[in-house]
Amino acid sequence: MSTVLRLSPRERQVAGLIARGFSSPYIARKLHLSIRTIDTHKRHIYQKLEVSTRDDLIEQYAGRI
Repeated sequence: MSTVLRLSPRERQVAGLIARGFSSPYIARKLHLSIRTIDTHKRHIYQKLEVSTRDDLIEQYAGRI
């Protein structure tokens, strides 16, 4: 199973927006969530994809979709 598929639907949505270069405040506004919720999703995404930076996430996510 692809590691991206291990993400919840919301985590995939947030990961996609991060991969497109959007900031946490922008993503929070767009999804009508708090920045803290977005940061929690980011933490879970980074853990599940075993990455530690936004650039790593973009590379990992882009290679899996």
